[in-house]
Amino acid sequence: MGRLLKIITVLVAVIVVIIVGLATFIHFYLTEGRLKALIIPQAERSLGRKIDVGSIKAGLFTGIVIKDVTIKEADGKTDFARLKAFVLRYSLLPLLHKNLEVNTIVVDSPFVRLIREKDGRFNYESLGFLSKPAHSGARAPRPMAPSSPPASEALPLILTVDRIHIKDAKVELLDKMGEIPETDAKADMKLSLKLGRDISSMKYDGELIFSITSRYGNLNPLISGNSKFNQKVVDFSIDLLTDGQRISLTGQARDYLKAPNIRLDVTSEEIDLDKLLAAAASLPSGKGAATPRKPANGKEKPTTKETGMANRIQANGKLDLKKIVYSGVVMRNLMANYQYKDQRLTIKDISAQIADGTINSAVAIDLKKTEPAYQGNLLIKGVNLGKIMSDLSLTKRIGALSAITGLNLTFSGEGSTWPVLRQTLSARGDYHLKDVKIEETPITKAISLLLGLKELNKLQFDTIEGNLKIYHGNVLLKSEMSGSDISASADGKVGLDGRLDMPLTIGLGPKFTKRLKSRASITRYLITENGQTVISLRLVGTVSKPIPRLNMTAIKKRAEKEIKKKAFQVLEKALDKKSNKKGQPTSGTNNKGTPAGQLLKEFFGR
Repeated sequence: MGRLLKIITVLVAVIVVIIVGLATFIHFYLTEGRLKALIIPQAERSLGRKIDVGSIKAGLFTGIVIKDVTIKEADGKTDFARLKAFVLRYSLLPLLHKNLEVNTIVVDSPFVRLIREKDGRFNYESLGFLSKPAHSGARAPRPMAPSSPPASEALPLILTVDRIHIKDAKVELLDKMGEIPETDAKADMKLSLKLGRDISSMKYDGELIFSITSRYGNLNPLISGNSKFNQKVVDFSIDLLTDGQRISLTGQARDYLKAPNIRLDVTSEEIDLDKLLAAAASLPSGKGAATPRKPANGKEKPTTKETGMANRIQANGKLDLKKIVYSGVVMRNLMANYQYKDQRLTIKDISAQIADGTINSAVAIDLKKTEPAYQGNLLIKGVNLGKIMSDLSLTKRIGALSAITGLNLTFSGEGSTWPVLRQTLSARGDYHLKDVKIEETPITKAISLLLGLKELNKLQFDTIEGNLKIYHGNVLLKSEMSGSDISASADGKVGLDGRLDMPLTIGLGPKFTKRLKSRASITRYLITENGQTVISLRLVGTVSKPIPRLNMTAIKKRAEKEIKKKAFQVLEKALDKKSNKKGQPTSGTNNKGTPAGQLLKEFFGR
């Protein structure tokens, strides 16, 4: 027993001597000057940049501390990157159990300035390890790729890092071409890490706080947020603030390294699109676009679809925008729920309040195809169209149009550009408008000029009802319009490109009849039993420049019908008088049942 104790004592003494010796060696041999001589030249050769280091201290028990590191730009004068301090603290005793325990890693105030020059190249591209010249002459033999160990192969040590703190990190971005916003980013991150015997067992847990400020024209957006994360889940909260408007993004991403499942909610109290669009219109245009450069290996990176990531991503969330303003039009309480799965985006429960009415909708978009395919429905109730027209200041351009609007529509199609959408859009629905006023529009102006009735430039209808179909770039309309002094029916088409082909039948009340008679004698034959004058038109041209034409074929048929009717009535009356003189009774009998009536009926085909 005493001998064993002596052996243990000797071994402990040897270990202590070795440790003390190593500590003494490191302290006296690895001085700050020697460490700088060993590290800085090698780093400068690797980066191709001048490097300044304030101090380097290393100790077997105290760890490593590096302060005031600066990496210069290629000109050797201005700073490309800076670091206030790097601190590494570790524990030695766990190494006896093949555990490497790092107590602390602190990266204090790292700073990087990224600059894109006028030729489109970034300043980091000239770093030594990124700008190695290509081999000239014969192609060098391709080196054999080293065989990497499988992820499940055991590592020699278990690595544990109790605390990693990246403190007050800053990145500046300046684009001399004026295409990328000038940006300042700040971040602070804390992280703990544990790596077991294989890579797949890696675990980490951390939190990130960041802010990004950009300056681009009149836009100065501020993006700030925080996140907590581990190897399985990321929780995040992000605020976008620009021109006094705030948009909040909150959510969570699960299994984000393999098959991301994302929950993202978007909320805002108010979004003024007028302000944002005005600011966007003032954005500077780039002084010149850089020519895209191909990757060094000549191969483009695969797209998301090629890597299959799009098939693995799932997302869902909600949209809740309390107020949206666009050109004076106010939309309130815009809400929706969405889901993305298998490259299919479904947006449902869409609802909003606008112009004293409501809008409800749902849409599904299939993104697997080259041109996205979509289908959905739209329901509008009680929307005051006149209020929208007034808010958009459209009255001076296209005339006044007001009505309380109702619409029920289903639609489908595919495409991401208007020429494709115009040809593939298909829709079917019905509409109902009440308290309709149409004034000073190109169509009412053209019709009033043709008929010489200036009153027709200001139309009022109690209701307009009908249905519509959209097919092959045309809107097929059927409408019935009724009012106190005027009624109309339409059955034709309006192209999505604005072309018109619309047969229109107008019924004018008695107050218009006298004036029409003075203009055309045929008008007397276009008057119906209820006193309306019926005129058939055909609208051609475009919506902005319509050309109304009298449908003479329809007018002729109606006139012939009325002439026959009047002639029948006159002749029947004359024949009845003659029959009365012969003593044939007429009262209490149907005139058409008399021999004279039967004869006229056969003659006029009635």
